[in-house]
Amino acid sequence: MTLLKQTLAILGTVLTIAIIVAIVSPKTAHAVAAALVQIEPGPTTHLGQNETQLVSLSCQYVYGGCAAINPQGVYSATAYTVPAGYTLIVTDWQFFYFGSKETPGAAYGDSLSSVQNSLAFVTAFAVADVNGRAAANIKFTNGIRYGSGMTVTDYYSSENQGFAFIQGYLVPN
Repeated sequence: MTLLKQTLAILGTVLTIAIIVAIVSPKTAHAVAAALVQIEPGPTTHLGQNETQLVSLSCQYVYGGCAAINPQGVYSATAYTVPAGYTLIVTDWQFFYFGSKETPGAAYGDSLSSVQNSLAFVTAFAVADVNGRAAANIKFTNGIRYGSGMTVTDYYSSENQGFAFIQGYLVPN
């Protein structure tokens, strides 16, 4: 019986100390709790997406749309089409316009659309430099969606007046 009383007294003391530490110093308690948790690296990226679902595209006139770039940096020979059963979420878009020296300071608007639908999903503007060239780097907080079977295209690259790079990820429909 004495052993049971001593054990309960010790457990009560430890519990009381833990409660006091948690009340007095919650940051320390959280740090201790975080240190005790093992975080295993998973198959996802900083975007929370599986690496195999990431999509990088290069938009140039020769592709008739935007072509996929694989993880080794090799460009596909054909335009990228969103696979059946997936939606492409575009998160980043970089475009470059080759202007002329007669138009420095002019604003040029590029747009993203699809080969199937020429209506622009999004348009952005950039001011030309002294050589008439314009460039922009756009990040989309919520993303631009392309449905299954759609082929991404960039206006200036489709008109052979520039090129673009697009990054995004696939989600199941």
